[in-house]
Amino acid sequence: MFFYRGRGASGELSFLAALNSPGLGPDQAAALTRGSAGGASLGSRPQSPSPPAVVLLALLLLLLLLLPLLLVLLPLLLLLRPVLVVVLLLLLPLQPLLPLQLLLLLMLLLLVLVVGSGE
Repeated sequence: MFFYRGRGASGELSFLAALNSPGLGPDQAAALTRGSAGGASLGSRPQSPSPPAVVLLALLLLLLLLLPLLLVLLPLLLLLRPVLVVVLLLLLPLQPLLPLQLLLLLMLLLLVLVVGSGE
């Protein structure tokens, strides 16, 4: 590519030389006309929230939905403490834990600790 940085404020020659370069593909030319070569231009805002924020919101909503159910089922869980230990062991995967699996595992561990300390 031929880049000539003249005394102009915007460097039109370097832009035109880059567009007319024989080694420039259509995707790269389209990226140049958009104003960035793959990244976000200055002043632009993301269109959607980042995935970790979405995951955290979903986990919080799930926790809020499950909390009343867990409070209602707590007396039943007192009787099922050995079953909870087995479920905890079955939930331990060989691959890395996903956030939902980690949340469920921590909730069950907390229940086992709370139920176990009540006796």
